[in-house]
Amino acid sequence: RLVEMVAYYLSIVSIVPIVLISLLTRGTDGITVEESCLNEVGGEYCASSEACEGKVELADILDQDVGEDNIFFIETSPKEVITPREACSLESAARNSGLHVVMVRAGNVLDKSDNTTCHILNRFKGAISIYHIDPEQIAENTPIEGFFTSQKLKESMSKFVHSADALRLLLIERFGGFYADLDFVILKSLTGLQNVIASDQITKEEYTEDNQLKVGDTVTNAMFHFSKGAPILKIALQGFNSVFQPQVWASGGPDLLHRSLLLICGFSPNTAYRSIMMTSERFSPEHCGGVSVLDYRSFFPFGWMNQGELYEPKRKKAEWYDHLKNSYAVHFYHSSSQSVGSPRAIRKPKFYGARKPAYLVLALDHCPVAYWSKDLF
Repeated sequence: RLVEMVAYYLSIVSIVPIVLISLLTRGTDGITVEESCLNEVGGEYCASSEACEGKVELADILDQDVGEDNIFFIETSPKEVITPREACSLESAARNSGLHVVMVRAGNVLDKSDNTTCHILNRFKGAISIYHIDPEQIAENTPIEGFFTSQKLKESMSKFVHSADALRLLLIERFGGFYADLDFVILKSLTGLQNVIASDQITKEEYTEDNQLKVGDTVTNAMFHFSKGAPILKIALQGFNSVFQPQVWASGGPDLLHRSLLLICGFSPNTAYRSIMMTSERFSPEHCGGVSVLDYRSFFPFGWMNQGELYEPKRKKAEWYDHLKNSYAVHFYHSSSQSVGSPRAIRKPKFYGARKPAYLVLALDHCPVAYWSKDLF
């Protein structure tokens, strides 16, 4: 009889953890309890499920004491949630960049009932700051005051993209630091880089007759670092209104920044656009007012024209990391991939073999919370 009682008692004890896990997963009446990993990483990210409910009102960045050791991300739409891929940019930067991560949003609230948004807010409180920004207010007393309410912007082919083009200039000119689009994965520390920019237009490795690596014939504004008050940003802001065209995608973005770069590097204002093949030796701090054009592989190991290679052919993990050994970050071209159809969904690892797309390999290593926060990444 005693043996039977002990066996019964042990069977009850063994069930208790399962019951507790079930309760944590389902939550209680009136509270939605979300999991961050869909039970697929051994509980590492499921161990402390939080109650995710309500909305959070964001403080205004212009009321904050913001230093220069930051990497900034921008959301100019009014949406109230952070997508998994946007969260991946934030999380990978928090884990790897060595900088404080600052996201500024045109909207002033975030919805914690969204699982991804909830976990970014709850798990990275010390590493990621998310603020509201009023574009009209930060533009006051600058060369582009009035732009964000202008007829030109209302006629834009992509209002949110063009707003972000202008806003990043204002933000970094005012505070200094890194800027990156919300479709990057940050791989390494950025703390050793200052006043740097790069090109995303290279499709293959080529060298000049002097054996200098060609690094592109135009830079992009998708990722860069400039110090507070940098001359290149002042030049760009001064010229913004005269070159911005509502129906030209890059007019107030990459095109403007490249023309500003040519000026501080000593080229004539009449220099034909994309007529100069850049090298890091010519476009160096000594020749460009302290600004460096980096090896394109630093931020854009796959150029804009080669972005499909991030998905096909799939590769083994070691092959991806060998290809990315010279890279601080990887750009996944969300905006341009949308123009040719929906961005390719990344599924769970069990749907792939040993060879996987780059986004999956990097997400598992550098933004696991973001990756596991939704069924599809």
